[in-house]
Amino acid sequence: MVSGLGTAASAMDAQSERLAVLANNLANVAAAGFKAEHLSFVQLLTSPRAAGSVPPTDPAAPLPSRPLGRTKTDFSPGVLRDTGNPLDLAIEGRGFFVVGSPTDPRLTRAGGFIRGRDGALTTPDGAPVLDTRRRPILLPDRGAIEVDDAGTISAEGSTIATLWITDPPRVDALTRDGGTRFKAPATLDLPPATNAQVRQGALEMANVNPVLTLVEMVDAMRVYEASQRAARGVDETLSHAVNDIARV
Repeated sequence: MVSGLGTAASAMDAQSERLAVLANNLANVAAAGFKAEHLSFVQLLTSPRAAGSVPPTDPAAPLPSRPLGRTKTDFSPGVLRDTGNPLDLAIEGRGFFVVGSPTDPRLTRAGGFIRGRDGALTTPDGAPVLDTRRRPILLPDRGAIEVDDAGTISAEGSTIATLWITDPPRVDALTRDGGTRFKAPATLDLPPATNAQVRQGALEMANVNPVLTLVEMVDAMRVYEASQRAARGVDETLSHAVNDIARV
């Protein structure tokens, strides 16, 4: 009976974690380049019976009191929205822009770039956008900026640089580093993207479905409340067993 309390508490913890992930997705629904996260729970079997080492008539070892939560990032593309800003860039197909330090870069699909004070092409928080030579891209003081499908930046007919767009062989190895950026392990190769096309004057929006996310949040709240009622019922039963039955 006491294990029932543990089961109910485990369910409430799981739904609290699920709500946190869903709330973070919903909070970033308007963030360009944001990739949604999905939470799944895995219950590991630790029973000797499950391993086949004891007869099925023998008692089984208990399961862990709490399932393991695993968060997986959804790298599916979001909808492209035209902005008309020449420094807003979006990738059609697989691939990521590379920003930050040449020795410790970050990958992102958020292409809302700006011209920094020193003329560099940067993210809104100042991280430089890198070219294929792993160098920050410097924009000229004059001339309209044009970016072709291959990511080559030019102004007044002169080529400035080519955006470093990479397509990692294993996106599941990337770890989130901030809202829209990802870090690749040092052992992961970052080859150039072969089928990516750059679209100038557009942004890729978050791949979050706000309606579906709200429905999932309501579902998580209902499961949490049901688990809470179950825990309350077990507690009341235990109270009767300790206080009332003992008197008889």
